[in-house]
Amino acid sequence: MANISGYALANATSLNTFQFLSQHPARAQRFAAAMATTSPASLDALSTHFEWAQLPANSTVVDVGGSRGHVSQHLAQKFPQLSFIVQDLPEVIEGAKDKLPETVDKGRVDFIAHDMFTAQPVQGAAVYLLRYVLHDWQDKYCIEILRNLIPSLKAGAKVVIRDHLLPEPGTMALLQEMQMR
Repeated sequence: MANISGYALANATSLNTFQFLSQHPARAQRFAAAMATTSPASLDALSTHFEWAQLPANSTVVDVGGSRGHVSQHLAQKFPQLSFIVQDLPEVIEGAKDKLPETVDKGRVDFIAHDMFTAQPVQGAAVYLLRYVLHDWQDKYCIEILRNLIPSLKAGAKVVIRDHLLPEPGTMALLQEMQMR
């Protein structure tokens, strides 16, 4: 079940993290703000380890689970030939478009409320980006998220995943495993 997590236990809820946040808008906003504190090194790694500059001009990148758009804003500043659609739950992206920095052309970063457990509404984008999304879910839910992209993919589209993978318990030194988990 999606609600079996440390987060559910810590918050005395039977909801998964994002269902819980959807019922607590102030906490959802704090969570989104925390996600926006991504280190510049992490954003630079994303911008250099995929060939964004090789995408055709006017290509669209869909930032699935993109919170308030900090990753798309960073990429938009580096790659002016691309446009971005940030998707997240309504309470997460609420007001985000109004808070874009002046260094980002507001016409190039858009926001759409979307639940990634439903069919992807943006058809034919060049890239569907899932950055630190899948690690929040058990494998069967990750499969569901990815399957929801398939009908929207055009020939040559890319699904870019930037995430953490955890080894099986007991396969690393205890201290390493504790730090990683």
